[in-house]
Parts: sequence; C-alpha cells; structure tokens
Amino acid sequence: MKYLFYLSFLVIAVYPTQAQTVKPIFPQPLSPRLANYQIDVTLDPVTKKLNGRETLTWRNPSNDVIRELQFHLYLNAFRNENTTFMRESGGQLRGTQLDRNADENPYGSIDIVSMKTRAGEALAYEFFQPDQPVNRNDRTVIRVPLTKPVGPGETLVLDISFRAKLPKIFARTGFSKDFFLVGQWFPKIGVYEPAGTRYASQGQWNCHQFHAHSEFYADHGVYDVNITTPKDFWVSATGLFQSEKLHPNGTKTILYHAEEVVDFAWTASPHFKVVNNSWKRPSGVKSIWK
Repeated sequence: MKYLFYLSFLVIAVYPTQAQTVKPIFPQPLSPRLANYQIDVTLDPVTKKLNGRETLTWRNPSNDVIRELQFHLYLNAFRNENTTFMRESGGQLRGTQLDRNADENPYGSIDIVSMKTRAGEALAYEFFQPDQPVNRNDRTVIRVPLTKPVGPGETLVLDISFRAKLPKIFARTGFSKDFFLVGQWFPKIGVYEPAGTRYASQGQWNCHQFHAHSEFYADHGVYDVNITTPKDFWVSATGLFQSEKLHPNGTKTILYHAEEVVDFAWTASPHFKVVNNSWKRPSGVKSIWK
C-alpha cells in the first residue's frame, strides 16, 4: 500500500495497486443518505480557481411539499471584508490572520453558472440573509424556488455548474503557493428538518450563513468526486481512492468514493511525499483500543 502524508495536517490515502470500479463500502446504508453528490472538478494551480460540475440527488425526508431549496455557498464567506464571517471574525481564526498583504489575491468566492433539473429546466436563485442582524452584503446562502415542488419522500436530481476562486489559506480552506487545501468548496444543499427535529415545530430549512463561531451541518450521503490536476500533483481526499487517469494535455483525473459522510474535502500539491511501507505495533506497546 502507499500512504500519503503532509505536515500541516495528516492525510492517509490508501492506493490500490490497480484501478477499481466503484464498489459499496458498506453492505447496507448506515443513514438515510438524503444528499448525494457526483462532482467533476478541475483545479487551475496558476489562477487558484476551480471549475466544477455537480449532480445532486436529494430526497425530501418529510411529509411536507417542498417548494424551495436552500444552499450554502461557503466560499463566499471570503469574498470581501463585508461578509458576515469577515465582519464577525475580523479576518482571523484561532490566532491566524488572513494575509491581506499577499502578492496574490487573498480573497475567495464561488459562483453558480447554471442549475437545472434533470428534465432540463433552468432554475433561478437569489441570495438571502436568514440570520440576524441582517447583512445584505453576505452571499453565503441562496434560495431556489421550484416550479415543480418535491412531494413527501420524493427525490430531486439537479445538475449544477459552478466556478470558484480559492482564498489564501485561512479558516480551513485555500492555497499557499502550490499547496491546496480545498474545503467548503461546492454548492451544498442545506438540511430540511421535518417537524419534531431538534427545535423545529414545523418543517423548515436549516441553512445559516457562514458565521465566525459556528460549525457545519449537513445530511449524510454518498460522494463520487473526480478531481483533475496537473499530472505531477499528488491528491488525497475524503473516502477511498478508486482510479487515476492520465490525459494527453498533462493533467490527470483522480476518482474518490465516500459513503456516510456529511462533507467532502481534498488536498493537492506536487510536494507531498509517498511512503511505501506497512506499520506494525512495536513489541511491548499495548493497544489503547479495546
């Protein structure tokens, strides 16, 4: 096996010796798997930009008729100094500051190019600010009205194209030279909470803006993500490596498959080190696991 390590935080990527087809990780689902994603994304390491295509398969978990969807656009928290996150945090997190004086543009953003139903209907969206105090400059949440509502238990499939610019690495996402930590990077559907869930007295969307002091909340699901980078980059990501395909233009595409996760993050750099080895517990060292 090959194990991929890097210093600022540890990633272990298990690479099979041969490419394999995507096979279920768990014999039976461990969750309802309400939000499932198939994503194709290309990284441009020069411009620090992503181009992506996403297919979202979402199931209505409630007895309600859903007439609008709500999505997070997390990278817009780094769009400028006027976002809710930047106002609340002052551009710092746990003592780390956004490098506003960097030679490269330190800010990040995400834009939806198009959103369509599987039948081909184009959907419009609008930014809104569900939290108080209202910040009209925040663009981290959108609502998407539906002309055809989603009934109880029904499934909706959307095809979404998007583009994004990564910020200078900060608050768990971004770039530093040719190192990329890609988190909170794709249009992500919020959580619809049926009546009786947590504090919901009636069915409602839980889809808050990106705040300085909050955590991420999402449904469990299955992710199949194709990541295209220059061929000399090493890539590691949530889930299990499935395959690698080289292209004539000097790039390659890595496929990762993950199940029962609430998010998907990945990292890429030409400077990662690969160690071919296996680990054995030294004699006399007891396991902490019972």
